Amino acid sequence: MTDPMEPTGDPGLERALAVLLRIKADRAANSAQPFELVLARATTQATRIRRRLLTVGALGVMVAVALAGLGLAGYLGPRALVGASPSPPPSAAGIAALRRPLLMPALAAGGACPVTPVGLTLERLGAFQGAGPVRVNNLNDVVVNELPIQDGWYGQKVFWAVDAREPGPILVRVARIDGTGGIGLGTDNGPELVLSNNYGGGLVVGPTPSFPIERVFIDGVSFREPGCYFMQMDGPATTSTVVFRALGATVSAASADAVARANVSSTSPVTVTATTLTTYGAEAGGGSVVAADTPVWAVRLSGSFPAFSCGPYTATPHPCPSPATSALVLVDGRTGAFIEGRMPAP
Repeated sequence: MTDPMEPTGDPGLERALAVLLRIKADRAANSAQPFELVLARATTQATRIRRRLLTVGALGVMVAVALAGLGLAGYLGPRALVGASPSPPPSAAGIAALRRPLLMPALAAGGACPVTPVGLTLERLGAFQGAGPVRVNNLNDVVVNELPIQDGWYGQKVFWAVDAREPGPILVRVARIDGTGGIGLGTDNGPELVLSNNYGGGLVVGPTPSFPIERVFIDGVSFREPGCYFMQMDGPATTSTVVFRALGATVSAASADAVARANVSSTSPVTVTATTLTTYGAEAGGGSVVAADTPVWAVRLSGSFPAFSCGPYTATPHPCPSPATSALVLVDGRTGAFIEGRMPAP
């Protein structure tokens, strides 16, 4: 019987298929499926794909077909797959040397989470927070209770982009700024992670960074609850940090839309133009209506909305302003309660 994993004779194809298997197995790490089961299924699928690909001439087409067969289309482009190889893990002494003091910022009581702005966008992988040399994406404003859950942890796949300033291994550590606990790294949800599953770089979209992106790492970050979180990434040469917030909502966007419609008056049909989950402090700029870090649905409406009042009431007539054509309604993301509305929308 022919070995189902016999070599194809094409080194580029062999490397691409090997990376596909590693990605498929890596995706299983934070899922509810046993690792061995997913790996076995991926191996079977890769075998079938391999046999079909032997009749295809171009490696770029081969990788595209393989991605689709493994359900990974759009997950990473061929440029980030072909020729990539894992980084060797550092020694225990090397890891210990990377445990520098955490540079976690302080947060005043009731203060808004000091989220790190986006500093880079990569093709297919999207926006990355931070100025580098290590940047991170797929974390800020993630809705915790909409993520896959296993053993009480909500898991999120995360990418780290590393530029040329940091060529060595990277120790990642996380902590909660507005409390304790609630976040973990890797398959064991621990407080630290050594980045070693390196899958290559990616094209930069938009302004080119001062240093080129040379490596992209993939692993998981898990949450127990919403909060304001800190991540520090230490390499032998550099230290990078980012702050991000995880949101919690038990109210759906559709329910928030219904609450918003019920709390406005309009002389024309009302249309929802956008519904965004954010925090009260970020959308309203603070205030005392609710706590700044309260998750809220910001619902934007279009229609013809009359003014709230035509005061002040004096002997001189005070004309009412023209009806607004837009409105913003904030709805509590946990309870569905109406918080406030503004006409016109800012």
